[in-house]
Amino acid sequence: MRWWRAAVTALVAGLVLGVLTNLAQGWLPGAWNNLANSGAVWSVAAFVAGALVAGGLPREFTMYGPGVEAAYRDPGQGLTSAGPEAEGEDPGLTSVGPEARGRGRGFDRPGRGPEAWEEDSGGRRFEAGSDAGFGAEASPYGAGVTPAELLRLVPPAPSALPRALFAGLAVEVGLVAGYYGFAEFGRGGMGDLFWPLVWVVVACVAGPVFGVAGSWWRRGVARWQRVGGLAALAGVFGMEGVHYAFGLGYAPQAWACLVVFLLVPLLAHAVREIGLTLLAAVPLVGVAYLVVILPLRSLSG
Repeated sequence: MRWWRAAVTALVAGLVLGVLTNLAQGWLPGAWNNLANSGAVWSVAAFVAGALVAGGLPREFTMYGPGVEAAYRDPGQGLTSAGPEAEGEDPGLTSVGPEARGRGRGFDRPGRGPEAWEEDSGGRRFEAGSDAGFGAEASPYGAGVTPAELLRLVPPAPSALPRALFAGLAVEVGLVAGYYGFAEFGRGGMGDLFWPLVWVVVACVAGPVFGVAGSWWRRGVARWQRVGGLAALAGVFGMEGVHYAFGLGYAPQAWACLVVFLLVPLLAHAVREIGLTLLAAVPLVGVAYLVVILPLRSLSG
């Protein structure tokens, strides 16, 4: 999907979500209605948009060789590397996994006919008779490498980052427009233009940030990208929880944000990354509070 198509789709989705969050404020009881259009909840929309447009495996993606010797071919770029684990190999064709480092050879099977390959349900091919397909034995670098693991190992296309950036921006601007548009035409007026303009500015910053964070979480080859993207989402919920607890005195809502803050790291791709995500999210709570909450409080003050 081209970046402008991703942006238009995200904008439409944001408009719909903006209307729904406005309606949800009337549906949720008491102080819980603050969660309907909270900054953390709206950031989830940009994060999801960035993850969705990050892209899957390249079209006609091909795996070669058994077990840890599995290599891949990207038709758009030729025979390419699966990431930093493949350093030291011949340029072009490499093996997936740290076991492959320094081996200096690939596992291409040139000249093989169509009968030498099998396809999985997604149309991706692997060598017939090998255990290099997308099987059930889902060790990260051993036999049966899964699509989810390959999605993490194979670098995304260069266009993935712009798509995520513009999708995050569009969905956040759409949320603001949908929310205040419904307030204006469906609830008898949105009042002063000051706060809609403030939230448009916030959306123009938060949208790209969380769009890229979602893309990094889904397709980040480097661990710091996957951890940082997910930690940003956890951190914004931590920020919201601190604001509810000490700024507004809403204890139940603060506990709800704390629960989400602790659950988000569980979306990490590996067990080790869960702890790293949580550790990275803790300082981000303070940074987000200083950068977002304090300026907004001064504006409302």
